[in-house]
Amino acid sequence: MGKIQANLNYFYEENPNQVLFESAEEAWFWFCKYDNMKNGHKSKTSNIVISRPCVLDDIYIVVSKLYLARKIKERHLKTLIKYGRMQIAPDERIVDEQDEAIWWSDAMDKIETVLIKKGIVKCENSES
Repeated sequence: MGKIQANLNYFYEENPNQVLFESAEEAWFWFCKYDNMKNGHKSKTSNIVISRPCVLDDIYIVVSKLYLARKIKERHLKTLIKYGRMQIAPDERIVDEQDEAIWWSDAMDKIETVLIKKGIVKCENSES
């Protein structure tokens, strides 16, 4: 067994097989998918489980803290929730999604910065 590490406000067991997320977007879709399943909704996708360096609440806390600090706004949250449920990012090439694509991208930039610092998302400069 690995040692116990503090991660944000929670504790998890360190696992050498943990896979960091490639991006904040991947982490957000993971959060939305498993949060939905936790609330009783069935997933139509594969049940392959990958060990991650966080728990669902870690992602929730990061987004909540950004919102409470007024770094992301209600419009960001609405966009994150809408597209997170659909498991797809808004497409800036589609006229009806252009505004949401801007809100999405802005939120993802802010979330990714925090998740990289927390060791949840890979840093672009790191090699693996």
